Amino acid sequence: MAAGLTRAGAAALRAAAPGGPVRWERTNFAGRTVELYVGPAAVLAAALGAARVRPAAAGAVLAAGVCGAYDDLVGAGDPRRGFRAHLGALRRGRSPAGPSSWAGSARRGCWPGPC
Repeated sequence: MAAGLTRAGAAALRAAAPGGPVRWERTNFAGRTVELYVGPAAVLAAALGAARVRPAAAGAVLAAGVCGAYDDLVGAGDPRRGFRAHLGALRRGRSPAGPSSWAGSARRGCWPGPC
């Protein structure tokens, strides 16, 4: 079910990308163009699936998705790409968007509540 919802959501976003395709494409650390359509679609599908079993888990999935979107949007102009580059920036005392989104995702997952 989640795979089908993800595929349908990604196709819908690709067909009518809010803000145009430029907003939904990035060049990764290897210099390849990647699309960001699947991320929001997968988050929504996973949250719907999680809500059927544990509603609190759906909240954690959505929070992680919001943090991932923050990383994609705020970090779009950041030349540091990839996990290694994010960690290197942290070692130098800089705070790129990626680790900020990781911390937000982890914080939501650790909130007390019935998960």
